[in-house]
Amino acid sequence: MLQRNITFANKQNIMSSHFRIIIILLVIFVTAGCSAPRKAARLYTEQAQMVSVMLLTTDTLYRIMPDDPELSHLDELNRKHDSAVAKREAIIKSVTEERYFQLFSKSFTSELRKYGLQVYTEDQMEEFNLAKGELWMINLAQVELTESPMVFTDEEMVNGSLYNYDISYNQVNIGSWFEFAQVNAPGEKQPEILFASYDVRDGIEGYFTQNIFTGEVGYQLNIDSLDVTRFETALVFLGRLYAGYSFDHLMNSYVREQLPADTSKHYRYDPYRKTLFTTVQDKFVPLD
Repeated sequence: MLQRNITFANKQNIMSSHFRIIIILLVIFVTAGCSAPRKAARLYTEQAQMVSVMLLTTDTLYRIMPDDPELSHLDELNRKHDSAVAKREAIIKSVTEERYFQLFSKSFTSELRKYGLQVYTEDQMEEFNLAKGELWMINLAQVELTESPMVFTDEEMVNGSLYNYDISYNQVNIGSWFEFAQVNAPGEKQPEILFASYDVRDGIEGYFTQNIFTGEVGYQLNIDSLDVTRFETALVFLGRLYAGYSFDHLMNSYVREQLPADTSKHYRYDPYRKTLFTTVQDKFVPLD
Protein backbone atom coordinates (compact mmCIF):
# COMPACT_ATOMS: atom_id res chain seq x y z
CA MET A 1 0.00 0.00 0.00
CA LEU A 2 2.84 2.35 0.91
CA GLN A 3 4.62 1.55 -2.37
CA ARG A 4 1.51 2.39 -4.37
CA ASN A 5 1.19 5.75 -2.65
CA ILE A 6 4.80 6.59 -3.42
CA THR A 7 4.39 5.55 -7.06
CA PHE A 8 1.21 7.63 -7.40
CA ALA A 9 2.96 10.65 -5.85
CA ASN A 10 5.85 10.24 -8.29
CA LYS A 11 3.43 10.22 -11.20
CA GLN A 12 1.82 13.39 -9.88
CA ASN A 13 5.23 15.06 -9.60
CA ILE A 14 6.15 14.02 -13.15
CA MET A 15 2.84 15.35 -14.50
CA SER A 16 3.27 18.63 -12.58
CA SER A 17 6.79 19.00 -13.97
CA HIS A 18 5.56 18.44 -17.52
CA PHE A 19 2.75 20.97 -16.98
CA ARG A 20 5.20 23.57 -15.67
CA ILE A 21 7.48 23.03 -18.66
CA ILE A 22 4.57 23.49 -21.07
CA ILE A 23 3.52 26.71 -19.32
CA ILE A 24 7.08 28.07 -19.39
CA LEU A 25 7.40 27.27 -23.09
CA LEU A 26 4.08 28.99 -23.80
CA VAL A 27 5.17 32.07 -21.87
CA ILE A 28 8.48 32.18 -23.73
CA PHE A 29 6.71 31.78 -27.07
CA VAL A 30 4.13 34.50 -26.37
CA THR A 31 6.74 36.85 -24.92
CA ALA A 32 9.04 36.36 -27.90
CA GLY A 33 6.18 37.00 -30.29
CA CYS A 34 5.12 40.16 -28.46
CA SER A 35 8.64 41.54 -28.14
CA ALA A 36 9.68 41.03 -31.78
CA PRO A 37 8.06 44.26 -33.04
CA ARG A 38 9.41 46.17 -30.06
CA LYS A 39 12.90 44.80 -30.74
CA ALA A 40 12.62 45.90 -34.37
CA ALA A 41 11.50 49.37 -33.25
CA ARG A 42 14.40 49.56 -30.79
CA LEU A 43 16.84 48.54 -33.50
CA TYR A 44 15.56 51.36 -35.70
CA THR A 45 16.19 53.92 -32.94
CA GLU A 46 19.73 52.62 -32.56
CA GLN A 47 20.38 52.95 -36.32
CA ALA A 48 18.60 56.29 -36.79
CA GLN A 49 21.85 58.06 -37.71
CA MET A 50 21.80 56.08 -40.97
CA VAL A 51 18.54 57.77 -42.04
CA SER A 52 18.55 61.21 -43.69
CA VAL A 53 15.48 63.42 -43.88
CA MET A 54 14.75 66.64 -45.75
CA LEU A 55 11.80 68.85 -44.85
CA LEU A 56 9.97 70.66 -47.63
CA THR A 57 7.00 72.98 -47.11
CA THR A 58 4.39 74.62 -49.24
CA ASP A 59 4.38 78.42 -49.29
CA THR A 60 0.59 78.77 -49.12
CA LEU A 61 -1.83 78.85 -46.20
CA TYR A 62 -5.47 78.11 -46.93
CA ARG A 63 -7.60 80.26 -44.63
CA ILE A 64 -11.25 79.60 -43.82
CA MET A 65 -12.77 82.17 -41.52
CA PRO A 66 -16.19 83.42 -40.44
CA ASP A 67 -17.49 86.82 -41.41
CA ASP A 68 -16.50 89.62 -39.05
CA PRO A 69 -20.08 89.99 -37.72
CA GLU A 70 -19.86 86.45 -36.32
CA LEU A 71 -16.66 87.21 -34.45
CA SER A 72 -18.18 90.48 -33.28
CA HIS A 73 -21.15 88.53 -31.87
CA LEU A 74 -18.76 86.18 -30.10
CA ASP A 75 -17.18 89.12 -28.29
CA GLU A 76 -20.48 90.78 -27.42
CA LEU A 77 -21.72 87.55 -25.84
CA ASN A 78 -18.83 87.41 -23.37
CA ARG A 79 -17.86 91.07 -23.00
CA LYS A 80 -19.97 91.61 -19.88
CA HIS A 81 -18.22 88.68 -18.16
CA ASP A 82 -14.62 89.62 -18.93
CA SER A 83 -13.56 93.21 -19.38
CA ALA A 84 -10.28 92.04 -20.95
CA VAL A 85 -12.13 90.76 -24.02
CA ALA A 86 -11.80 93.40 -26.71
CA LYS A 87 -13.01 93.68 -30.29
CA ARG A 88 -10.74 91.46 -32.36
CA GLU A 89 -10.13 90.44 -35.91
CA ALA A 90 -9.68 86.87 -37.06
CA ILE A 91 -6.35 85.54 -35.76
CA ILE A 92 -5.49 83.78 -38.99
CA LYS A 93 -5.60 87.08 -40.88
CA SER A 94 -2.63 88.26 -38.83
CA VAL A 95 -0.33 85.28 -39.49
CA THR A 96 1.74 85.47 -42.65
CA GLU A 97 2.88 82.45 -44.65
CA GLU A 98 6.52 83.37 -44.12
CA ARG A 99 6.15 83.58 -40.35
CA TYR A 100 4.08 80.39 -40.12
CA PHE A 101 6.48 78.14 -42.02
CA GLN A 102 9.55 79.75 -40.48
CA LEU A 103 8.38 78.94 -36.94
CA PHE A 104 7.15 75.47 -37.83
CA SER A 105 10.21 74.43 -39.87
CA LYS A 106 12.74 75.61 -37.28
CA SER A 107 10.95 73.77 -34.49
CA PHE A 108 10.38 70.63 -36.61
CA THR A 109 14.00 70.22 -37.79
CA SER A 110 15.47 71.03 -34.38
CA GLU A 111 13.30 68.42 -32.67
CA LEU A 112 13.81 65.75 -35.34
CA ARG A 113 17.60 65.90 -34.86
CA LYS A 114 17.08 64.86 -31.23
CA TYR A 115 15.85 61.49 -32.52
CA GLY A 116 19.25 60.84 -34.11
CA LEU A 117 18.25 61.39 -37.73
CA GLN A 118 20.36 63.37 -40.18
CA VAL A 119 18.13 66.36 -40.98
CA TYR A 120 18.53 68.66 -43.98
CA THR A 121 16.76 71.81 -45.10
CA GLU A 122 15.70 72.70 -48.61
CA ASP A 123 18.86 74.72 -49.28
CA GLN A 124 20.99 71.61 -48.53
CA MET A 125 19.75 69.53 -51.45
CA GLU A 126 23.25 68.66 -52.73
CA GLU A 127 24.42 67.39 -49.33
CA PHE A 128 21.19 65.46 -48.88
CA ASN A 129 21.56 63.65 -52.21
CA LEU A 130 25.11 62.58 -51.28
CA ALA A 131 24.09 61.18 -47.90
CA LYS A 132 24.34 57.44 -47.23
CA GLY A 133 21.56 55.15 -46.06
CA GLU A 134 17.84 55.81 -46.42
CA LEU A 135 16.86 59.19 -47.85
CA TRP A 136 13.40 60.54 -47.02
CA MET A 137 11.65 63.70 -48.15
CA ILE A 138 8.92 64.91 -45.83
CA ASN A 139 6.79 67.49 -47.56
CA LEU A 140 4.30 69.60 -45.63
CA ALA A 141 2.17 69.82 -48.75
CA GLN A 142 -0.93 71.64 -47.48
CA VAL A 143 -2.02 73.60 -44.42
CA GLU A 144 -5.59 74.69 -43.80
CA LEU A 145 -6.49 77.14 -41.03
CA THR A 146 -10.15 77.26 -40.02
CA GLU A 147 -11.22 79.89 -37.52
CA SER A 148 -14.70 79.73 -36.08
CA PRO A 149 -16.79 80.63 -33.02
CA MET A 150 -17.68 77.61 -30.91
CA VAL A 151 -20.12 77.04 -28.05
CA PHE A 152 -19.56 75.02 -24.87
CA THR A 153 -22.36 74.40 -22.38
CA ASP A 154 -21.36 74.17 -18.73
CA GLU A 155 -23.81 72.37 -16.44
CA GLU A 156 -24.02 71.88 -12.68
CA MET A 157 -26.56 70.73 -10.11
CA VAL A 158 -27.20 73.41 -7.48
CA ASN A 159 -29.58 72.59 -4.62
CA GLY A 160 -31.25 69.90 -6.69
CA SER A 161 -31.76 72.06 -9.78
CA LEU A 162 -29.79 71.77 -13.03
CA TYR A 163 -28.27 75.00 -14.27
CA ASN A 164 -26.54 75.47 -17.60
CA TYR A 165 -24.61 78.29 -19.21
CA ASP A 166 -23.55 78.65 -22.85
CA ILE A 167 -20.00 79.89 -23.38
CA SER A 168 -18.97 81.11 -26.82
CA TYR A 169 -15.27 81.01 -27.63
CA ASN A 170 -12.92 81.34 -30.57
CA GLN A 171 -11.09 78.35 -32.07
CA VAL A 172 -8.57 77.82 -34.85
CA ASN A 173 -8.24 74.35 -36.33
CA ILE A 174 -4.92 73.59 -38.05
CA GLY A 175 -5.17 70.84 -40.64
CA SER A 176 -1.84 69.56 -42.00
CA TRP A 177 -1.20 67.18 -44.91
CA PHE A 178 2.23 65.53 -45.16
CA GLU A 179 3.75 63.55 -48.01
CA PHE A 180 6.44 60.98 -47.14
CA ALA A 181 8.60 59.78 -50.03
CA GLN A 182 11.72 57.60 -49.85
CA VAL A 183 14.08 58.95 -52.49
CA ASN A 184 16.26 55.84 -52.83
CA ALA A 185 13.65 53.17 -52.16
CA PRO A 186 14.26 49.82 -53.88
CA GLY A 187 11.70 49.16 -56.57
CA GLU A 188 8.56 51.28 -56.87
CA LYS A 189 7.48 52.69 -53.54
CA GLN A 190 4.59 55.14 -53.68
CA PRO A 191 4.65 58.27 -51.49
CA GLU A 192 2.36 58.18 -48.47
CA ILE A 193 -0.07 60.95 -47.57
CA LEU A 194 -0.61 61.51 -43.85
CA PHE A 195 -2.90 63.94 -42.02
CA ALA A 196 -3.00 65.58 -38.61
CA SER A 197 -5.36 68.07 -36.99
CA TYR A 198 -4.85 70.35 -34.00
CA ASP A 199 -7.08 72.93 -32.27
CA VAL A 200 -5.97 76.18 -30.66
CA ARG A 201 -8.66 78.05 -28.71
CA ASP A 202 -9.43 80.71 -26.15
CA GLY A 203 -8.57 79.82 -22.58
CA ILE A 204 -11.79 79.49 -20.56
CA GLU A 205 -12.23 79.47 -16.79
CA GLY A 206 -15.82 79.47 -15.56
CA TYR A 207 -17.90 78.29 -12.63
CA PHE A 208 -21.34 78.71 -11.08
CA THR A 209 -21.78 80.97 -8.06
CA GLN A 210 -24.58 81.39 -5.53
CA ASN A 211 -25.38 84.46 -3.47
CA ILE A 212 -25.42 83.37 0.18
CA PHE A 213 -28.07 85.97 1.06
CA THR A 214 -30.52 85.74 -1.85
CA GLY A 215 -29.76 82.23 -3.14
CA GLU A 216 -29.46 83.59 -6.68
CA VAL A 217 -27.31 81.44 -8.96
CA GLY A 218 -24.92 83.20 -11.34
CA TYR A 219 -21.92 82.36 -13.46
CA GLN A 220 -18.36 83.70 -13.22
CA LEU A 221 -16.52 83.59 -16.55
CA ASN A 222 -12.96 84.57 -17.44
CA ILE A 223 -11.67 84.29 -20.99
CA ASP A 224 -8.00 84.41 -22.01
CA SER A 225 -8.53 85.39 -25.63
CA LEU A 226 -6.50 83.67 -28.30
CA ASP A 227 -4.01 86.10 -29.82
CA VAL A 228 -1.15 85.97 -32.31
CA THR A 229 1.48 85.30 -29.62
CA ARG A 230 -0.37 82.26 -28.28
CA PHE A 231 -1.02 81.03 -31.81
CA GLU A 232 2.68 81.25 -32.68
CA THR A 233 3.54 79.38 -29.48
CA ALA A 234 1.20 76.63 -30.65
CA LEU A 235 3.04 76.51 -34.00
CA VAL A 236 6.35 75.88 -32.23
CA PHE A 237 4.71 73.09 -30.25
CA LEU A 238 3.24 71.60 -33.44
CA GLY A 239 6.69 71.55 -35.03
CA ARG A 240 7.98 69.44 -32.16
CA LEU A 241 4.89 67.22 -32.04
CA TYR A 242 4.89 66.47 -35.77
CA ALA A 243 8.63 65.83 -35.75
CA GLY A 244 7.89 63.07 -33.24
CA TYR A 245 5.03 61.78 -35.35
CA SER A 246 7.33 61.73 -38.38
CA PHE A 247 10.02 59.70 -36.65
CA ASP A 248 7.38 57.31 -35.31
CA HIS A 249 5.97 56.84 -38.81
CA LEU A 250 9.39 55.97 -40.23
CA MET A 251 10.09 53.64 -37.33
CA ASN A 252 6.76 51.82 -37.66
CA SER A 253 7.21 51.55 -41.43
CA TYR A 254 10.51 49.78 -40.73
CA VAL A 255 8.80 47.44 -38.24
CA ARG A 256 6.12 46.54 -40.80
CA GLU A 257 8.76 45.80 -43.42
CA GLN A 258 10.61 43.52 -41.04
CA LEU A 259 7.48 41.86 -39.63
CA PRO A 260 4.70 42.24 -42.20
CA ALA A 261 2.43 39.83 -40.32
CA ASP A 262 2.43 41.97 -37.17
CA THR A 263 0.98 45.44 -37.78
CA SER A 264 -1.42 45.66 -34.84
CA LYS A 265 0.58 48.13 -32.74
CA HIS A 266 1.87 51.63 -33.40
CA TYR A 267 5.00 52.47 -31.44
CA ARG A 268 6.09 55.88 -30.24
CA TYR A 269 9.62 56.77 -29.16
CA ASP A 270 10.64 59.23 -26.46
CA PRO A 271 14.17 60.47 -27.33
CA TYR A 272 14.62 62.07 -23.93
CA ARG A 273 13.88 58.97 -21.83
CA LYS A 274 14.97 56.55 -24.58
CA THR A 275 11.74 54.60 -24.12
CA LEU A 276 9.21 52.98 -26.44
CA PHE A 277 5.48 52.88 -25.86
CA THR A 278 2.36 52.20 -27.89
CA THR A 279 -0.44 54.55 -28.91
CA VAL A 280 -3.80 54.35 -30.64
CA GLN A 281 -4.60 57.97 -31.52
CA ASP A 282 -1.45 60.02 -30.92
CA LYS A 283 -0.10 59.74 -34.47
CA PHE A 284 -0.59 60.74 -38.10
CA VAL A 285 -3.69 59.48 -39.89
CA PRO A 286 -2.85 57.73 -43.21
CA LEU A 287 -4.96 58.76 -46.20
CA ASP A 288 -5.60 56.34 -49.05
